[in-house]
Amino acid sequence: MNRYLLELLILLQGIVLGWFLFSFSDQALANPNLIIRSEFLVALCIFAFITYIAIRLDWGARVLYQRRASSIIESRRRLHRSHKALQQLARNQAQHGNNTESALMDLCETALTTLDVSVVSVWQFERNEAALVRLIGFDKQQGFSKVQVQAPIASIIPYMNELSENRVVSIARAGIDQRSRNFFSVRAEGTCSLLDAPIYLDGELAAVFCLDQRDGERVWTSEEENFAASLADLAALVLETERRKKIEKELRRRSIAIESALDGMAILDRNECFVYLNDAHARVYGYESCEDLIGKHWSVLYSDLERTRFEKTLMPQLQVEGSLCVEAVGRRRDGTEFPQEIILTTIPGDGLICTVRDISTRKAAEQKLIESKQFLRTVIDANPHLIFVKDRHGFFTLANKAVADLYGTSVESLIGKTDRDFNNKNSEIEKFESDDQKVINNGEELFVTEETVTDSL
Repeated sequence: MNRYLLELLILLQGIVLGWFLFSFSDQALANPNLIIRSEFLVALCIFAFITYIAIRLDWGARVLYQRRASSIIESRRRLHRSHKALQQLARNQAQHGNNTESALMDLCETALTTLDVSVVSVWQFERNEAALVRLIGFDKQQGFSKVQVQAPIASIIPYMNELSENRVVSIARAGIDQRSRNFFSVRAEGTCSLLDAPIYLDGELAAVFCLDQRDGERVWTSEEENFAASLADLAALVLETERRKKIEKELRRRSIAIESALDGMAILDRNECFVYLNDAHARVYGYESCEDLIGKHWSVLYSDLERTRFEKTLMPQLQVEGSLCVEAVGRRRDGTEFPQEIILTTIPGDGLICTVRDISTRKAAEQKLIESKQFLRTVIDANPHLIFVKDRHGFFTLANKAVADLYGTSVESLIGKTDRDFNNKNSEIEKFESDDQKVINNGEELFVTEETVTDSL
């Protein structure tokens, strides 16, 4: 605009000067003795005034151009510093290795020195607590701080909404802006302006990279906003690396636990074929290597009878309930069969998880216990004397056939009952209960030579 006005004034100068020379020369030829009159003086004054205005405009334009040039040069310098800082940060990330805290401290320090702000901090979004928690901060006056500060997001909903929808959130007047006036840093620490960039992990807001200005309000430039966004991207890489390390560590821990488990564990795909199994699962079926079963259908480990039972009964039940624990009979590689306890859990749309335990030893122990009980029952029932066991409250827990015959009932009907259920003589019952308590309390034998018992018949 100033350039066009300056050109117009120069044109006016030429017109006035031409008019002045033309008039003066015309009158001078007509009258050689002519003395310059007042109108020529006025024309000269006008010419001088226009010349002064033109010179002022030219000087103002030069000053304006110099300011714009200085601003462009300074902007380029800031941009160069930002690029150089980002390049240095990229090189430093490899040096930090697994040290997440050191990497974040480097980011904060670079942001503070490059943009000359008061405080730089990283805040993590805790979804369970609905709050932002400060992981680390770097103050120009006090240096680094790892003291955690928690800020509930309930009072800063407009800010959170804008943060999740934009590359950066730039606020020049933080004290009166409704998005930031409730911030702890604004109310308690005197933040005047702020520039925040969201940090995303797996497409979700995970943290915020924050730059605070406390010594006066500040209007952030586009270069500064882009630089803050780039720093947030680097912080996302740091946090993603830390999260990946935690996941890998947890996976290694679980893998070790699965591989060292005594029970067989396997994963089957949606076609019910093995895609993973531990060594214990292969051994329980008599296979030397897990590779012998990878890609095979589970049915190769069962007889036709058990396979039919699984397909017609257990698998439909599993689809309904999602998890199932049953006993089955597995078949080893050599054709021998063994009892097993199997736990099946569905992976929705992606197969199922199978855990198998060989219960041959337990079944053998249970069979021996059954045989022992049968032998004990045969022995005590063959004894004509009354043999019984009662608990502290007088309930029969064991009795032989002689006791059952005495009361005119069966052994099965006697268990869980007391003498009062079969005898209505209080005097006899009280004597029985008194004797029982003496034995229980003293732990000594009580020999009864003779005793009257009335049955229920």
